[in-house]
Amino acid sequence: MNGFMVNLGRIYQIFGKYDAALSYHEKALLIDQKKGDRQGEGTTLTNIGTIYYNRGDYKTGLRYLERSLEILREVDDPKGESTALHNISLIYSYRCDDESALVYLDQSLEIQRKINYRKGEASSLNGISLIHKNRGSYKTALRYLKQSLEIQREIGDKYGEGIALSNIGSIHMEIGGNETALKYLEQSLEINREIGNRKGEGTTLNSFCSIYNKRSDNETAMRYLEQSLEIQLKIGDKSGMCTTLFNMGHIHFINKNSQNAKMHWITSYSIAKEIGYTEALSNLEYLAQQLGGKDLSFWDTMQKNGI
Repeated sequence: MNGFMVNLGRIYQIFGKYDAALSYHEKALLIDQKKGDRQGEGTTLTNIGTIYYNRGDYKTGLRYLERSLEILREVDDPKGESTALHNISLIYSYRCDDESALVYLDQSLEIQRKINYRKGEASSLNGISLIHKNRGSYKTALRYLKQSLEIQREIGDKYGEGIALSNIGSIHMEIGGNETALKYLEQSLEINREIGNRKGEGTTLNSFCSIYNKRSDNETAMRYLEQSLEIQLKIGDKSGMCTTLFNMGHIHFINKNSQNAKMHWITSYSIAKEIGYTEALSNLEYLAQQLGGKDLSFWDTMQKNGI
C-alpha cells in the first residue's frame, strides 16, 4: 500500500500536480514512521523536499532534504543519499551559492559512479554543467551536458533527456548559436510534452522567448511566455513564474508600455522575495538601478505607491 502511494505521488509530481503528489507522499511518510521504516522515511522525505523545491519553496525543501540525508546516511542507503545530495545542490544553485552546490554534486557523483547508478550520474553531470554555465565556462558546461545526454539516451531516461536538451539549447543561446539552440529546444519541448513533464515544458517555452526576442519578433516571444506562464500558474511553479514575469516585463518595456512592464516586474519581485530566489533578486536589483533606483527597495516603493 505504501509503495503504491509513493508511486502515485511520483506520477503526480512528474505531471506537475504538486498538491496531489504532496498529499500521497505525506500519507506515505506517516506509514513509514509508524512502521519504523527509516529507509522508507528518508526516501519519502527526499520526495517531499523535491516537491517544495519544484514549487520554489527552497527553505522548506532544504529542511526536508537535510532530514532525508541524515536518515539515509544512518541506514547506509548510498543511492538514496546520492539523490538527496543532488537535490540539495539544486537549491544552493538557485540561491547562487555555486561553491556549496558543487560540493554536494561532487559527493553525489562520486557515490553514483561507485554504485553504477547511471541515471543519478547523468543528473549530477547535468547539475555540474549548470554551475560552469553560470561561471561563463560554456565549453566545459557543454562537455558535461553531452556526457549526461549520452547516458540518458543509453538508459532511456526521457525525463532527463528533455532537461539536458533544454540546457544545451540555453548554452547555445548564450554563445550566439540561435539556430542550434532552437533545434535543441524543439527536441526538448517535444519530449516534455510526450511524457507530460509540465514543469519542463514551461521552462522550455520560456527559453524560446530569448531566441525570438533577439530576432525582434516580440509577438512570438510573448506568445511563448504566455503559454509558459499558464502552465506555471497551473502547477504552482513559483520560480518559473518569477522568470517568466520578468521576461514579459522586458517585452512590454521594449514595446513602450512601461506601466505594464513595471507591473510584471513588481509581481516577479514579490514572488522572488517570498521564495528567496537569489538569482532573480540579483537581476531585479540590477534592473532597479538601470531605472534610477538604488537597490531592491525601489520595487517596495513602487509596490507601495501602486506604481
